[in-house]
Amino acid sequence: MSAAVPCPGLRLPPLVATQFCATPHTSAGEKATMGTAILSFVARGMPEQAFTTPLYQQISQMWGFIACVDRHGFFQRYGATAAGRWAFIHQIVTAPCYGQAQFCWCDVEHVLAQRVRQWGLEAAYRRASVQERDASEQAQLRQLLARHGLPPVAQAVPPPVQASLF
Repeated sequence: MSAAVPCPGLRLPPLVATQFCATPHTSAGEKATMGTAILSFVARGMPEQAFTTPLYQQISQMWGFIACVDRHGFFQRYGATAAGRWAFIHQIVTAPCYGQAQFCWCDVEHVLAQRVRQWGLEAAYRRASVQERDASEQAQLRQLLARHGLPPVAQAVPPPVQASLF
């Protein structure tokens, strides 16, 4: 599993119902509870065991994410590697929060994106993604060198000198 970027402070201050507007199908308290669950998931470094079905069902409807067939496919895309986690965080901080809070979760999207930006998680996951890629490439290079050895080094041949015509 790739390196997580835990950020316990992301959960503070706790989300409260008064920050959100109820929709016809969801109370402000339910929005606060689910928002807190999403923050908790991200704050713990996005562990797979914490990516529950209710969390998946809500996140797949926010920030322009799509369902990716099921919870496992979504986690494989956005949670299994540092590059996927960076893509997840990047989507959260760059997606516009369209809509009206009395009909959708744009108020929750805005608050969570603001928190993620405040804690610099996009840059942290970008660095983790680069480190993970570099480590993978170095491991692959070691395997290839072990299997094939170093190629022969061509001797530097000095450029030919043209004789003077006169």
